[in-house]
Amino acid sequence: MTILVNGMPITMQTSDKSLGQVLTELDEKAERAGQVIIAVEHNEKSVQADELPALSGQPAKAGDKLAVTTQPVRFMRIDAIDIMQGMCDAIKQAGNTQELHSCTSDIDEFIQRYSGLFSAEENSFIENLKQAISGQVIPLPPDFLLNMERTCSFFKERRQEAEDPELAMHNAAKLFMALRDDLSKVAVRLQTGKDAEAMHTMVLIVELINKTVRILPDFISVSDQELNIDGLNVQDFYESFNTVLRELMEAFEHKDSVLIGDLAEYEILPRMGAFFEATLTLNKEEG
Repeated sequence: MTILVNGMPITMQTSDKSLGQVLTELDEKAERAGQVIIAVEHNEKSVQADELPALSGQPAKAGDKLAVTTQPVRFMRIDAIDIMQGMCDAIKQAGNTQELHSCTSDIDEFIQRYSGLFSAEENSFIENLKQAISGQVIPLPPDFLLNMERTCSFFKERRQEAEDPELAMHNAAKLFMALRDDLSKVAVRLQTGKDAEAMHTMVLIVELINKTVRILPDFISVSDQELNIDGLNVQDFYESFNTVLRELMEAFEHKDSVLIGDLAEYEILPRMGAFFEATLTLNKEEG
């Protein structure tokens, strides 16, 4: 059986398999690469979504030709964010209360169609926006408009990350470099009564870690090279790092300032330094 992915032939064991099993394997490969299948052709004929169940039950024959087209998930996220920003504009431009409340049905449809592309945090922003509309009337009050702007800014950042993950990672590295000195002083500040400064640094560092975790899959997907961090692959690095982050969470819960300081200086600082050095080196190798 001939299998094409984005026009390129690939090798796959298909004997004694159904077309559904083959498509499932292709879908899993695409997902691991940060892609999603957007079109399927069988023997030069386009297969519509409602035709897939019947096709899936057919055996994969030696003379068959199966072609799939994939697209990065991040492109779909960009399109979805653009649609959501359009809905936000419609909310702000609503001429009367009825028009405003009708936007909730648009948001409901958006959630049903696109929620799978977003994280729990992102979906909560969208759900909160829908809930906020139901109690509003025209003209919109300043506090509602302010929350709208915060939501728009939040998704603007997420769109920029998806549009250019390499630039987003580069900017994250710059932010780390700006925080590096403060991170190295967390332990001393906690010991000298400067708790507020130390904890502010730790909050920023945790936010930065969350940002890099969010960016990393797209960053890797646009690279042809494997990311190696201080001799470890990405999975092994994060397994080790996650152990440290769990200790940090426990230290926060128990208000153990000594442990927080030690983790900041001896565990988090060197690991994040190694991580960003590896990502910047990868960019240089590709450039």
